[in-house]
Amino acid sequence: MALPPNIKIDRLQSKPIIDVSSFDLSRANRDPNNIERLQRNPKAAINPSIGLIIVTRLTHAISRQVIPKRVWRMLVIYDMIIASMRNPYQLYPHDYLMKPIIDMVPEFLRPNHFTVIRMILTPLVLILLLLEIYDYGVPLFIIVAFTDAIDGSLARWRRQVTQWGTFYDPIADKLLILSVILLILIQHVNPLIAYIIIGLEVLMVIGGWYKRRNGAKMQANVWGKIKMLLQFFGVMFLLLSLWLGVDMFIPISNGTLILAVLFAIVALLTYSL
Repeated sequence: MALPPNIKIDRLQSKPIIDVSSFDLSRANRDPNNIERLQRNPKAAINPSIGLIIVTRLTHAISRQVIPKRVWRMLVIYDMIIASMRNPYQLYPHDYLMKPIIDMVPEFLRPNHFTVIRMILTPLVLILLLLEIYDYGVPLFIIVAFTDAIDGSLARWRRQVTQWGTFYDPIADKLLILSVILLILIQHVNPLIAYIIIGLEVLMVIGGWYKRRNGAKMQANVWGKIKMLLQFFGVMFLLLSLWLGVDMFIPISNGTLILAVLFAIVALLTYSL
């Protein structure tokens, strides 16, 4: 597998490094402070996330058991390659499936509008679920969660990607998913899974805040997207079980959320919102 010219492998320490002389300093928005930081510590160009530091120190033994060193190293290299080549306007496969829906969105509606709508409707979803009005709460949850696919595809198709959106869009997702997890999952599934999911998400938010404060560009990677999708399906299966009274959905929800935890660990180690 060919690597970009600015990414090399330190065979003595078995770690990826970056040649700062060929590094695209536009990634740091040409901020003198960021340029000086990259020149002083090239590894900071890979992942300055405080979440990585916390996880590697607190869960080092666990990560060695769950993710072999060679596999983790390849995941980091893969994520670095994708990040170095990623065009924020490059379309994902699901964007083509969303194209008919995107064409129906009025021109005056921007992607950030859907993000704000998702934040506003989240409390209403929680109220309906808390009152066990599942006939309205569950469909509304699915609709509100679907706005996440709309705003992302809309931003890429209409080339309206913004720094505000890349940061607050995943925050809106976390508010929706984590609040439902706190409200529903702890009562009906293993609470330990809920606490682990919430803890990992908090670390990702801290890491995102740290990177944003240091002028780094924010962009979710593929592991974070898979993690969020699994969390959505895990919560949806549980809500469908409560709504329709189908108990078989509960173990499916449990297994999906456990898989989401594994992808969340990978996403945090490679850093992703």
